[in-house]
Amino acid sequence: MATLRTNTPTTKFECWVQTSSTTSAPGSAPLSPYKQIKLDYSAVRNAPFGARGRLPPAIALRTRDVVCAALSAGYGGYMNWSPRSVLTGASLDLRRYLNFRLEMLISCLAHVGRDARPKQFFEAIETTEKGALSFVAGCVGTHIAARAWLAAGGTTMRQFFHSSIYTKASAVVPSRLVRLNRTTRRGMMPDFLIFDGNRDWHVFESKGGVHSKRWGQIVRGLEQLDNVASVGFVGAVGGPVAPRTKCCVQTSLESDRPVSVALVDPPGGGSGDRAEGDDAEGSVIRLVPGVAELMALIEALDCYHSLSELQRDEVDESRALSRWRISRSNAFGGCEIGVPRAFLELEEAVRSSVAWYLAVYQVLESLNEGRYESRVGDLPQNPRTFVIRFRSLSRSLGRPPDNVPTEAAEVYRLLSDDSLSHEFGALFVWAKRLGLTYLVQELETAKDAAVVEWKEQASVSDGESSSEVTPAGLYVWLAPPPEESDLEPAKGR
Repeated sequence: MATLRTNTPTTKFECWVQTSSTTSAPGSAPLSPYKQIKLDYSAVRNAPFGARGRLPPAIALRTRDVVCAALSAGYGGYMNWSPRSVLTGASLDLRRYLNFRLEMLISCLAHVGRDARPKQFFEAIETTEKGALSFVAGCVGTHIAARAWLAAGGTTMRQFFHSSIYTKASAVVPSRLVRLNRTTRRGMMPDFLIFDGNRDWHVFESKGGVHSKRWGQIVRGLEQLDNVASVGFVGAVGGPVAPRTKCCVQTSLESDRPVSVALVDPPGGGSGDRAEGDDAEGSVIRLVPGVAELMALIEALDCYHSLSELQRDEVDESRALSRWRISRSNAFGGCEIGVPRAFLELEEAVRSSVAWYLAVYQVLESLNEGRYESRVGDLPQNPRTFVIRFRSLSRSLGRPPDNVPTEAAEVYRLLSDDSLSHEFGALFVWAKRLGLTYLVQELETAKDAAVVEWKEQASVSDGESSSEVTPAGLYVWLAPPPEESDLEPAKGR
């Protein structure tokens, strides 16, 4: 990782890896979470996977880092993804709320020396409000810790999917994965899936709270990580594979203490071996190709629209980022927010394609409700109910992408007659007909070219750049912070 400037605000970062397995003797009291972690886990200085590089003892927690992480890792504007919300931008009101909530967290943080810690007034905030802020801080800490973790392993964060996205992109059992916060037989599903630059998967669970509750939260998070045995795209060669790593991250946010982040990595990941079955070792997450990627892109576009509307002026063209559309915003003390121009040029096609995909998804989900052993993509044998429900949904979707049937009976015949439907499910066939992977390839190519341009410009003008690009392709530049002396001192310093 790049060396941080001496005045860069940071947070303590500790990583723990399991080295043994201790069980309580019969009849004895169970171990406390703290003792369980201390007995079975050891602090490590190097990543236990990939390049096995050095893990930083502290990670940057500048305002820019907080903003970028929150915009990537928040629970998102589409808690209940639906065709209508994707097309109409109905999530923008929620996105505006999330932006204001992020402003609240930023307003609570002070940088004193190299510490990031809550300001003095934080101790006077009501407990439930602190809980909401701790939730956001947990998501932020998880995203920042994951980037440091991957960098030490010699890779990058290619995609970052919150559970509200990856559950809707899933082609497996509704009662396990389809709805956010729906429990499995073993408990909740983890918060995030990460697809890295080496095409490996990582599973992350996020926790936020006070330091005294840290180890109890982590132990509960490790139980949630056990729910995932393997991850992969439907139709991929080799099938789903065991995640490279599975980590629980707890971020401590409380009065009188610097912010700190702890990452705990249990055993069981990293082999890349193919995993069979959904029962013995946890759930298998099978993602329909193209769906999660486009959903993450729609969220990035919503972030851009909701922030740039606060002051809709395009940045001076002399900034020489010709592949980007960048606008100024009054948010977060003054920022610039942008997306690759190709995202805006293809936005209508992306929203239309995802909306038509979700129409079939929503029908199949309702028809398979309660069928524990079925996939979301299993078609009913009798087409009547499918036709009635799809026809009702599709009336408000407008014109579909090219070569896509609009009549419900035709859609049913397409999905039922395709041989791939029996092997991979109807949703895989529907996404293929909609051309979702082709859209993703076009957008990824445009994003990669835009990121190269951004890096070249940043290396010439900034040195240590004051801008950042999220995994979904959102450009964020924040105005330089005030001098350290202008920041409110925290209690005890």
